Amino acid sequence: MNCSILIFVMIFFINIYILNYLNKLINSDCKCNNKKKQILDIIDNDTSITYTRYYTIITIIITIIIIIYYIVKNILDLAHDMQLYRLKTLYLIYSTLGFISIYILNRLTYNQLNNDSNNDCECNLKIMNKYIYYYSSFIINGYVLVVAFSLFMSICYKDLKILNFISK
Repeated sequence: MNCSILIFVMIFFINIYILNYLNKLINSDCKCNNKKKQILDIIDNDTSITYTRYYTIITIIITIIIIIYYIVKNILDLAHDMQLYRLKTLYLIYSTLGFISIYILNRLTYNQLNNDSNNDCECNLKIMNKYIYYYSSFIINGYVLVVAFSLFMSICYKDLKILNFISK
């Protein structure tokens, strides 16, 4: 089995978990959860959760399409592979929107975890908050590392090529 399929299946389940968390957060009529209105200073809570929810749904749909593509490709033993380099601009836009979504999730879960009035609440989603907070922190760090490495390579490419670190 192709490793790509496993990665996309994992992405699918992570996004299902996030969507479940957001749905529980939206549907909770908890009286002690009033402080959740303070996610970001720029955007109100409802807008940011709705944005993240739609982004997660779109990610689930894209992931299902890619999984089906890989399964059909393996069953029919097709040699044709998707030419993803043609979708570079769309991928850049999608990644940027993804960073915003992950940042909103990170701020939301951080605020929920650090809200002292939520500790004794029956409708507290503390375990889900923890998992999604750590996941979003990990992904944000990944984004930062990729951008930093890309900037480093674009700035130092000629110097690294001269030193024979990059051969082309």
